[in-house]
Amino acid sequence: MSAHASSSSVPPPLPPPTHPLTNPLAHPSTSISPTLPSSSSSTHSPSMSMTSPSLHSPETARQIAEARAALEASMTNIGSSLDITLRSRAQDLHSNSKQLEKQQKDVVKATEGLRKEGDKLKKVADEGMRRVKELGNVQNWAEMLERDFLVLGETLRLVERGSEGSGSYTGS
Repeated sequence: MSAHASSSSVPPPLPPPTHPLTNPLAHPSTSISPTLPSSSSSTHSPSMSMTSPSLHSPETARQIAEARAALEASMTNIGSSLDITLRSRAQDLHSNSKQLEKQQKDVVKATEGLRKEGDKLKKVADEGMRRVKELGNVQNWAEMLERDFLVLGETLRLVERGSEGSGSYTGS
């Protein structure tokens, strides 16, 4: 084989087609199993079966039987390993689905708890704001009282000073 032919990605050419009676593997409707006919073989004559003792030598028949057994064993092995893998994945998916449902319920419960806690905190904040407003009102009230007391104090001082100078307060 030349270096050019081995490095190319083009597959080798297919062999020429053969007649199904001389090469049973070339016909797509034939069965692989020696005992089970294919589903489409009911429309064909019985002479279309995969093997015919009169067409093959005993050595060829033995090689075909060995190849068929190896192929069936390989396909069974592949099927079994895929089945085990897929079953395992399906079990994991079901298990994960149940866990996700449980976690979703937990999240809903936790969210409801947070909502209730948020409502409580809002009430506390509202009460604090109300008290701050009261303090502001008290401070405002205290400042107004202080001004009134200053005005009263100044008035009393003026009255006392005026009574000292004139002797009596007439009130007008």
